[in-house]
Amino acid sequence: MAPVRSNDHLSRHSSEDQTTKQLPLVSGSQSHSRRHGRGQTPYERRHRAQRTVKRQGPLALADLESVRRLGKGAYGQVLLARVRREPGGQEPFREQYALKATSKRFIRNYEREHKDKGIEVKAERNAERKALSQLPWNPFISGLVDAFVDTRNFYLLLELQPCWSLHHYIYKHGPLSATDARFYFANIALALEFLHSHGIVHRDIKPGNILFGADGYACIGDFGSCATVDSKYGWAILGTHAYMAPEVNTMPRVHPKARGAVDWWAAAVTLYEMATLHVPFGDKDLDAMYANAYAPLIWPTNIDVDPELKDLVEKMLKFQPSERYGWLVVKEEGNGVGYNDEVRIHPFMRELDWKQVAERRAEAPYVPPLYPDLTKGYYGKGHPAQKEIPGVHQVSVPYYQRADDRNRRPGTKQDVTRRREVLTERA
Repeated sequence: MAPVRSNDHLSRHSSEDQTTKQLPLVSGSQSHSRRHGRGQTPYERRHRAQRTVKRQGPLALADLESVRRLGKGAYGQVLLARVRREPGGQEPFREQYALKATSKRFIRNYEREHKDKGIEVKAERNAERKALSQLPWNPFISGLVDAFVDTRNFYLLLELQPCWSLHHYIYKHGPLSATDARFYFANIALALEFLHSHGIVHRDIKPGNILFGADGYACIGDFGSCATVDSKYGWAILGTHAYMAPEVNTMPRVHPKARGAVDWWAAAVTLYEMATLHVPFGDKDLDAMYANAYAPLIWPTNIDVDPELKDLVEKMLKFQPSERYGWLVVKEEGNGVGYNDEVRIHPFMRELDWKQVAERRAEAPYVPPLYPDLTKGYYGKGHPAQKEIPGVHQVSVPYYQRADDRNRRPGTKQDVTRRREVLTERA
């Protein structure tokens, strides 16, 4: 007899392509004012702002400067980085990136833990970085640009997705309707099909790692936990507990073809969260969470959830990978991309035009109102110390803009003007 669960485990979870398909915006016959922005719709202006620019050449770590910290975790941090301007040169187009720094100390400790098992962690990890960097471009993946190292950290340079995350959108506008949840789940499914057909498992799918582009489409970012399906070491317990599949504990004994099922489990948890604003099995204790996974799935009674959405989630949250929707990863079609037929033909997804979504021609439920400049409105708060990122030049924040305990942010323009005058006199 299956154990009985209460609703106590349902807890509000608070964990946390830039490049889009270019659309023809204006024709030669249109007026001068419309070509220059006046009279255009917000949708046209957003896409015009993203017109294709010349790709940067090969970059070194010394070519980058850190503008601000975007986030911080237990083993590293993510920085907003941009290409440095040449001294005395004109202001170029300064492309922005996300720079993820992972502490070497954490890597060394991890290698020490696995040394007794005869696993060459460094060689395995380098092979995975190489496989990730050689992936072809895909609009539903926030791609890896390059990798660097200095005396303190390993760095991954990633495409920047500056329009916030699905997590932010869910808890601001959720619970989402079935139509909206279907669209974002399709974005996630297209990304997973691409990764799995190239032998990459993400292992940390969650709303905080699903990022919005300026056109409202979502793509997967943060590949710090990814692994190849045949990796020997990479299946230690990594990721976020609330989205972690039960077989992660026994992953070395799982057939490589079934390892992609961990991502489909996490995608189903994300779909559940989109519809309910909860995670299905709790997010505090790992053992209790897996005990809950054995029992029938419980849905909140105060939220009206589409029955077909419920059916899809329940089929994807089977405890055994061999019984789970998506466990066979994808069906290879010979062109480098596969298709998860089980998910695509489910009644909940049947209304979706997969071709339109894959080509990014379908209208997104939510288009970010602005394409934010993340360098504006920043006053030096929370920036890492230079010793934490020794290989990256740090943008210095003017004295009058700092917001630490010794000198709080000024409240008026007159204060700023006076501070500038004082600094000019001292100079």
